[in-house]
Amino acid sequence: MTDRPLFLIVVCDGLRLDMVTAKSMPNLHRFMAENTTFPHARAVFPASTRTNAAALATGATPRRNGIMHNKYYDPNVFTDRMFRPNNAGDIAAAMAAYGGRLLDTPSMGDVAAAAGMTMATVFGGSCGTARLMDPRAPERGDINLGFIGWEQACPSDIAEELVREHGPLPKSARPDVAVARV
Repeated sequence: MTDRPLFLIVVCDGLRLDMVTAKSMPNLHRFMAENTTFPHARAVFPASTRTNAAALATGATPRRNGIMHNKYYDPNVFTDRMFRPNNAGDIAAAMAAYGGRLLDTPSMGDVAAAAGMTMATVFGGSCGTARLMDPRAPERGDINLGFIGWEQACPSDIAEELVREHGPLPKSARPDVAVARV
């Protein structure tokens, strides 16, 4: 194990706190009751997944960290299409275009590495958004995994190892929102 503290940060993108009840989501409700929650946390503007992932990773607003929206035109990265910060390939291209500094402020992964620690990012959404949380994970060898586009995980064999151990990922489907209505 380790003598350093371990932290687990769980983020539920777009989930309102009042939707988490003992009846509708008993496991998440219990997890929240037994740990620390931030009931007054708010999204940055614009309230989109990638801007808020970068804000969480850096502690900075989009104006300071450089990630403006879920996709946007950045001619320094691509002159013929939009930059998509939910795609690990696009993030690699942006890291190259900006000399390894896609984010204008240090990420949690950067801070952890400077303190001699490591960070693993596991994201229920895209592998690219997980990479956005820690763009330098591949060069440090840190675990960085998303379940959409999991083939882009790093280290590259981590996704295959998880599939061998736990079986294939289920097919993507629309959630049954009727059961979650408050």
